[in-house]
Amino acid sequence: MSQGLSSNVTPNRAQSETRPNNVSVGSGPKGSRRRGVALAVAAVLLAGALGVGVPYYLYTLTHKSTDDAFITGHITLIAPRVSGHVVKVFVEDNQWVEEGEALVDLDRADYEAALARANAMLQTSRAKLETAKAGLALISITANAGLDEATAAVKVSESAVESARTRRSSATTRLDQAQAAVAADKASVEESRAAVAAAEAQAEYDEGNLKRYQEMFAGGAITKQDMDHATAVTRVSRANLETARKKVTSAEARVAQSEAAARGASDGLREAESQLAEFESSRAQAGARLQSAKSAPQKISVSEAEVHVAEAEVEGARAAVHEAELALSYTTVKAPRPGRITGKTVRQGSYVQTGQALLAIVPADVWVIANFKETDLTRMEPGQPVSISVDAYPDEVFQGRVDSIQAGSGAAFALLPPENASGNYIKIVQRVPVKIVFEPPPDLTRFRLAPGMSVVPTVDVSVHPKAPARPRPTVKEPDGKGDRSLLPVGPQGCFAQKAPVPFSASAKPETPS
Repeated sequence: MSQGLSSNVTPNRAQSETRPNNVSVGSGPKGSRRRGVALAVAAVLLAGALGVGVPYYLYTLTHKSTDDAFITGHITLIAPRVSGHVVKVFVEDNQWVEEGEALVDLDRADYEAALARANAMLQTSRAKLETAKAGLALISITANAGLDEATAAVKVSESAVESARTRRSSATTRLDQAQAAVAADKASVEESRAAVAAAEAQAEYDEGNLKRYQEMFAGGAITKQDMDHATAVTRVSRANLETARKKVTSAEARVAQSEAAARGASDGLREAESQLAEFESSRAQAGARLQSAKSAPQKISVSEAEVHVAEAEVEGARAAVHEAELALSYTTVKAPRPGRITGKTVRQGSYVQTGQALLAIVPADVWVIANFKETDLTRMEPGQPVSISVDAYPDEVFQGRVDSIQAGSGAAFALLPPENASGNYIKIVQRVPVKIVFEPPPDLTRFRLAPGMSVVPTVDVSVHPKAPARPRPTVKEPDGKGDRSLLPVGPQGCFAQKAPVPFSASAKPETPS
């Protein structure tokens, strides 16, 4: 068998040895076809790569996109302007409300009372004003004849003061007597209570003797006369106890009467002191009127000043009424703008403070804040069209435009901005917020676009919209050569002077990014 195999292998080896050295295995017609297919496939792949890669490369040159973008809007936090208990909540989470619609009602009782009090003060102030005006008119007529009247008024006031002082002294005496009577009656109560305690002890002792006498009488140890005597003694003890208790009640009643009399005397003393103070005030006023009556012009001036004061009090009372009306109106918290209710934490019956966040209103007006790399802002300008893809609606493409570009990177406005003046430094491409508005506004009945949703905007930077140049701060040269624009350079707020450019009709205004 090995011989058969060797005989089959040998001719093939001989054939291979007889081939020319310059002829390869695939040099025949079959190898040429394979090479042609490979070249054709390579050409197709190259053409496909060029057909896809070149347009994509050109597209990336004119379109800038980022996935670091989110929808935002003016979220309005609703807080009460007054404090109080929540009476009723009119809205629920995610409910749409219109401007002016009631959201929460607070308890109005305290604020209604404050308004009534302010109205009463206003009426009082108006009455004082009318009185002051009438006094001024009267003083203007009777200023010269008021001296005698003022003198008599002073004498009457002094007499009234003396009388009030006498009444106060009498009231003080009555109060001292009433307090002494209260002390005596309280001592009598204590004495009566001690008598009750003694009577109770005696009655208890006689009750015990009666029980013992009853047992001995039942056993025939004592006579009926002894038994009757013990019973009589017990009854006397009971009567004495009852009498002592009635004395306590009577003494307590006397204490109550004495205390009532003391309170009456105290009230009388306070009334006398109040009358004394009032009369002293009247005497002071009468003295002041006497002094003012001695000089008619001064008296008229004082009356005019009183009118002015009364007018000021009226204005202050009106302001207090208006303030109370405002506070009462603030008990109904209303929507300042249309939008959807979110973040509702208020509950009926809870107590809320002024400025406490109750809920938030998210309006329909939303936009996009896209954080583009600073290298993508080279040709980006306000007004350029934007295609917006929202993650929540992957099959929809919204249109918009660049509204504005923030004057600074996001890191520059961070709570702790980076400080690169010390230590090692690694350059990082910064991101700059760009505001993008929807044009036209999206249909919110179909698309629920809300702040915080992720989007991917694509800006067509090949478009150059016409936008008016914004003025830059200028400084006057001391030599009078003209103004030089100040351009900010660096985060430190320094400015670099820009040389003036000669004006020409073909020159285009610069458009700040």
